Amino acid sequence: MHNGIIENYMALKAELTKQGRTFLSETDTEVIAHLIDSIAQSGVPLDEAVRTAAGRITGAYAIAVIDERSRI
Repeated sequence: MHNGIIENYMALKAELTKQGRTFLSETDTEVIAHLIDSIAQSGVPLDEAVRTAAGRITGAYAIAVIDERSRI
């Protein structure tokens, strides 16, 4: 879940698209989900992946992250 505006979502989306990610919408919310997932897929725990992604996002926002595979 996301509320706010991600100012650099187009740049992040371009980077994620180059990694082979496919987007179903034009929303900045979907970019956040893909960014967190791409970091987590490299073996980083979910909580750390969220913090790392948050450090790459520019804007004013709040997010809530739930992953059925993680129990933190």
